[in-house]
Amino acid sequence: MITEIQQPDIEQLFLTVNLRVTFARLFIANKLFKPITPFHFTIENLVKDLRNEDTKISLATVYNVINDFNEAGLLQRIDRVGNGAAIYDTDPDPHAHFFNVSTGNLTNIKNFEMPHLPPVTPPIGTRIIGMDIILRIQGGSKN
Repeated sequence: MITEIQQPDIEQLFLTVNLRVTFARLFIANKLFKPITPFHFTIENLVKDLRNEDTKISLATVYNVINDFNEAGLLQRIDRVGNGAAIYDTDPDPHAHFFNVSTGNLTNIKNFEMPHLPPVTPPIGTRIIGMDIILRIQGGSKN
């Protein structure tokens, strides 16, 4: 899990995962990796937060940077949750989630041990790239 890191550490992290240091990557990384507690976000919510800081980073740049971070293993992408936009997790380590279909909230399941599955062979011409465990729940408030 990535905890709070300072700018020189972010630059070193980029070098470790073979990402070139750019203004947009540094700016977005500071937004994502400065908080001590990992969190979930959509690109749309991230763009709103960035625009509140009066930045001129384009939507396309945000998508590209988030894609770069995801491919480098700095983020975890959770696809097609509740037929909505992809949700990203700043904790890239394997862990399970609750997705509340009533509220749209995604939360980590604490103290959940990821199961060991028997070996499976994917269809010819494909490869397994990950496993998501998402338990869908209903009810409660948006908090």
